[in-house]
Amino acid sequence: MTSQAPDENDANTQALAGLSHDFEHGGPHAAAGQSQQSTATPAAPAHTTNPAIMNIPRRVTRNDDNFSAQRNDRGVKKSHRDGNGNLMPAGNGSYNGQPVTRLDHEVVQKTREGRAKKGNSPFTSFTNPKAATHPQNYGGEQATLKARKLANAKLKGKPDVEDTSFKGTKGLLKEFAGNRQASSYVKKDGEFHTEGTVPSRFLSYSDRPKSSGYDSDSVSEAETDYDDSDHFSNL
Repeated sequence: MTSQAPDENDANTQALAGLSHDFEHGGPHAAAGQSQQSTATPAAPAHTTNPAIMNIPRRVTRNDDNFSAQRNDRGVKKSHRDGNGNLMPAGNGSYNGQPVTRLDHEVVQKTREGRAKKGNSPFTSFTNPKAATHPQNYGGEQATLKARKLANAKLKGKPDVEDTSFKGTKGLLKEFAGNRQASSYVKKDGEFHTEGTVPSRFLSYSDRPKSSGYDSDSVSEAETDYDDSDHFSNL
């Protein structure tokens, strides 16, 4: 049985959600009719481009009036920058013993319970400028996340992102397909969600929006750099 190339949307959704850590380490997909049970492992191409990685935006941004503040102007806990520059979510994802869902994070009910759930959300919302239809400016400070670098680190099993996951605009729209309000928010801002703490090495902060420029990624995690022995043929 031959391996099928991953569907673009499914591969992107899996990569963005950080759901898959197991990859095939053999050669490229087997030719039609070739047995997959052979013990011989073909040599991997020198530089393999993973389609799922390339579907992830290089950068996404988040605006805030004060990244260091742990609460917004209404007193609700929010994602914030810690003393080391890591971006921390508002909470640990639990309220009254129940998990805070992505929908709880996206569509905040105007009740005490709704605000409390938002204040315990494990998610942080970013904007993908290329996917947004009418992005809203949420403050004068901006955090830029190197999303593709984070995805590559996740795929390589880097320990500092073991508990960090993420989902992009297409994946969010698929998840919110039955909710028009949530879907409209995602489309408007071109949303990209992270879950858990985002390490500081993937972030930069500024007082005003910055234009895209050269990204000096580390050698081991540049978007197009894959070891011969660690290329990814499937998600």
